[in-house]
Parts: sequence; structure tokens; C-alpha cells
Amino acid sequence: MTAPFWMICRAPQFPHSKTEPTRRYDTEAEARKDAQAMADQTGADFVILTATHTIRPQGSQRSLF
Repeated sequence: MTAPFWMICRAPQFPHSKTEPTRRYDTEAEARKDAQAMADQTGADFVILTATHTIRPQGSQRSLF
């Protein structure tokens, strides 16, 4: 299983809005701190994302790291 990580992005406002997180955070607290700072600076809502599963092709033994 992949080690947990968190990412932040601007909250989607429309059904087909793109979320484009670019940085991984090692802890939820780190992600929350940066999301709050960005929300305060921009006046926009931000969300914290986390991976729930890694889906690999059948028969694959590859690792992400």
C-alpha cells in the first residue's frame, strides 16, 4: 500500500471544474495549515485531498516508489 499523503486544491465550483493539486504533504496538519493560508490570501475555499486506493493493472507488481 502507498504511504498516506495529502494534497490541497481550490474547491471545485462547477461539475466539470478541474482540480489541479501540485504538492504532496506528509501530514494532514501541514496540508490544513497551507490550505488555510491560501484561503485567507485568496478569499476562496480550498479542499484537502487524500488517496484512498492505488489501482494497478492486473498482474502488475510495480511500485510507485
